[in-house]
Parts: sequence; structure tokens; C-alpha cells
Amino acid sequence: MKEEISIIEAFCIVWKRKAKLFSATLLGICLGLVGSCFIKPSYHLKAIISLPHIITTSRTEKVIIPISFVQETTQILMDGIKNNDYQYVQNIIPVPPNVLKNLKSIKTKSIKGRFAELEIVSLKQKGMISLLDKLVGYLNNLSYTRNKLKKEKKLIEKDIRVYSSKIPKMKDIISNVDIQIKRKKIHIIGFNPINMELNLAKTQQTLNFLKYQLENLEGYTIVSTHLLKEEPSRIIVILIGGILGFIAGMIIIFLKSDIDKEE
Repeated sequence: MKEEISIIEAFCIVWKRKAKLFSATLLGICLGLVGSCFIKPSYHLKAIISLPHIITTSRTEKVIIPISFVQETTQILMDGIKNNDYQYVQNIIPVPPNVLKNLKSIKTKSIKGRFAELEIVSLKQKGMISLLDKLVGYLNNLSYTRNKLKKEKKLIEKDIRVYSSKIPKMKDIISNVDIQIKRKKIHIIGFNPINMELNLAKTQQTLNFLKYQLENLEGYTIVSTHLLKEEPSRIIVILIGGILGFIAGMIIIFLKSDIDKEE
């Protein structure tokens, strides 16, 4: 019964001072409205980067090493920015200090196959694409990346020479066998013309694929970019201001009530 009376009393106290509660809530909403005007929008740049095909001793390392380079580099950059060590960051990616000061975050979001998704968040749009280009340039300029791509190029060129030398020999053999079959009208044991033609076609296909690999051999490459401007949610800020104003009004009302009772 006492609890019921206390609730009724509390309601009566609030009702008597509802004007003050309304004023406090309205003040909170106004402060939230003013505060929302000072919140700056942020820019989100999402980029897909293709990882280089790097020959290594183990199959798993082929994927892990290029991925770890991206993840470690973005983490190092983020640590430098958090510590306001812009000089250290500029040693990695030479971009103006004002671009770094506006940077909120840079991270590797996900890895799918040979593609990595990066996200850069900044308070200003200017310099974001340049920062991404410099980051990719840094990754490609790593001695490990350059040496491994050079090794890959040599291996592909070696395979191209091997398969290029095979094709004329295979064509000569097919031609000679065909001539002998036509002249003598006999089947030569060990030589199946159909299988030989198929092997020639496969060899030519492999050679074409190797040439394609050589032409498209590259390091880290920007595949696509998507820039999104994210406006702050002003309504949420205003609502939070109103709620805080309401809570502050309730506290003031009950404090005033206790003071009045003591007097």
C-alpha cells in the first residue's frame, strides 16, 4: 500500500511541476538540435584490390603472404594515425598531413579468393583516392613483391619457350604420319592421329594460357572503388537531447520536492 501511495505521490509531484519538466525536455531538444548542426558527415571509400599471384614453396603461403601484407600495412597505418605520428605514416604513403588528420580509419574488411576489400573512412573526400593509390604503390614496391613477381615472370617465360618448341615438332610428326598413312595405306603402331591432334590442341591451349598469364602478370591492383557520403543522423541526436532533458527535469523536480519537504 505504501508503494502505491509513493507512486501516486510521485505522479502528483511531477504533474504539479509539469511545466518545468516540459521546459527541461524542450531545452534538451534544442541543445540536441544545435549539437546536430556541428556533427560533420563522413566519407566511406570501399575498394576491391586484387592480390598478386606469387609463387612460393607452399601452396598455402601463395595466398597468405599477399593477404598478410595488406592487413599488416593497414594496421600499421591505423596505429600511426591513432598515435598522431603522421611523419611515420608519411614514410609509408607520402600524402599531405591534412589528409591524414581527416582520416578516421583504414582497414582490411574481408578477403575473398584473390580479392581484398579495403575501407577508408575520412571526414573529407579530398585525398582519399590518392591515399589508396599510394597504398597500392607501396605494396607493389615492396622488395618481396617485386622479387616474387620477377620470379613468376621467368617461370612463365620458361614454360612458354618449352611449349613453343613442342608445337612445331608435334605438327611435323602429325604431317609425316599422315603422309605415310596416305602413301602406304597402313596403320602405324603407336601413332593415333586423333590423339595426336588432341594433344596438339591441348598444347596450343596451354601455350595461349601462359601468354595470357604473362600479359596480365601484375602486382596489387585496384579493381573497383565506391565512395559513399554518410550524413549524421540528426534525428537521433535530437531525440537523445530530449531524453536527457527529460531525465534532468525529473531529477530537478524530485530534488526540489525533497528540499521543500525538509523546509
